[in-house]
Amino acid sequence: MNNILAAIMGNAELAQFNALDGLPVQQELKNIIGGSARAADLCKQMLAYSGQGMFVKSEVNITTLVEKELQLIDISISKNISLKLELSNVLPSVCADKTQMQQIIMNLVTNAAESIGEEKQGDITIMTTAIQADSKALACPYIDAIREPGEYVLLEVTDNGCGMDKATMGKIFDPFFTTKFTGRGLGMSAVLGIVRAHDGTIQIDSKPGRGTCFKILLPVSASDDVDQVTADDKTVRPHNLSRTILVVDDEMMVRKVVERLLGRLGCKVMLAADGKEAVDVFRRHRQEIDVVLLDMTMPVMGGKEALKQLRDLDASLPVFICSGYRHESVADMFDEVQPSGFLQKPFSLNVLSEMLMDLANRG
Repeated sequence: MNNILAAIMGNAELAQFNALDGLPVQQELKNIIGGSARAADLCKQMLAYSGQGMFVKSEVNITTLVEKELQLIDISISKNISLKLELSNVLPSVCADKTQMQQIIMNLVTNAAESIGEEKQGDITIMTTAIQADSKALACPYIDAIREPGEYVLLEVTDNGCGMDKATMGKIFDPFFTTKFTGRGLGMSAVLGIVRAHDGTIQIDSKPGRGTCFKILLPVSASDDVDQVTADDKTVRPHNLSRTILVVDDEMMVRKVVERLLGRLGCKVMLAADGKEAVDVFRRHRQEIDVVLLDMTMPVMGGKEALKQLRDLDASLPVFICSGYRHESVADMFDEVQPSGFLQKPFSLNVLSEMLMDLANRG
């Protein structure tokens, strides 16, 4: 993370110098955006490791997902490695976050390729199948929760690489642990967090010189309905919308950035540094304020109490909670007074635009 921040800060300083000298700043800005995206991704991995990551779940067929990832998998492994597929053509879906499942697949394949190396011929086998798992098959020393026996989808990645001894296996899920070079990120610890958050389990069979086998078990979805989640990178900006939005956050930099983003969408913005100040501002401008973006954790008065007091003043006021945690975790913190929605930090101009469009569609 420090390396990423160093790159962001360095490019920001270069952009500042270039701007003062009348030179182009496009490349530095591009580097800043790219570095910020990498930092956000690392934060999401850390949240996934802790089980607090945000997941957009839909019905996912793991066999189909592996097949779609084959081109990227081929690029990721050396030419000396043969890839063998044993994929079930008839596989029930799992309720999962597609992106996180892709991360699991790529991390397991990458680890397998690195264990083989580039000097000798090796094999990686990816298998998918459905099994009836009993309590023994679901037992996992790395996950405390007890999984209920039943039908599960098995994703298995096996290699004939160097294998691991017991000491290495005992540390493989530690954050930032690696047997390779430093700076690899969360790796297998993120995989564990994702599996844990999807009510699954993971097993490892490995011995030095005899390769490694990772088994991921995920519960079969209880629904046959397919919920397709699509993403559109193009920002859809609301038309003819003039909203006044109260932005509440204890970080001044966050307040100012969100203010400028909303300004690009044609909104008027009022600012507050904590919940108490937010309630005071709303009392004075309640006839003007259309929406409140409310940070969850703040000094003086946090988001939960501020929401309650704001709703006491106006029961129909749209209030969106802003947090780095997934919305399921934040929702559990509220009782009878629920927010209108959740925005996971960091959020983009596109997310704010979609929020405003959704409000407009609600009427």
